[in-house]
Amino acid sequence: GEKYTQAVELIKGKKYAEAIPLMEEVLSMADAAGMQGEELTASAQQMLPQLYYSYAGSMIQAKNPAEALTNFEKAVELAEKYNNQRVLVNAKEWVGKSYLSLGGDAFNNKNFAEATEIFAKGYAVAPNNTDLAINLATSYAEMNDYDKAYETFREIIALEQHGDKYK
Repeated sequence: GEKYTQAVELIKGKKYAEAIPLMEEVLSMADAAGMQGEELTASAQQMLPQLYYSYAGSMIQAKNPAEALTNFEKAVELAEKYNNQRVLVNAKEWVGKSYLSLGGDAFNNKNFAEATEIFAKGYAVAPNNTDLAINLATSYAEMNDYDKAYETFREIIALEQHGDKYK
């Protein structure tokens, strides 16, 4: 309980990097306590993905997209594990945006092989992110891999079936 209270105080102060290990410790201790720690376990399981998501957001603000990406991916992993759909949806969106940012740097530097690799990773996580898909297809085309570019553009066109926002 004390660790949980400490973690909550750190969260209030937006000290997510410090709160994460405390909340992980709370979860570990609550799991070990069994039935006595059931309520604490449930609370920590819901908070931990949000903590990683919040910390990743602070890394975006600090202009550290690589660190943000690592923590958004951890938020996705934990949100899936603990069935936190709100964090899962938001974190997946930001994983895509993070890959888009990192891939854009490589693309702008004409390092199309690296850009393709980065965009492909992001597209695998966020297949409805048309910006990622277009950049991936364009990177393939820049590398003269027209078959993969064509295939990716066809996948983008197929998204139209999911609604007007994809037209």
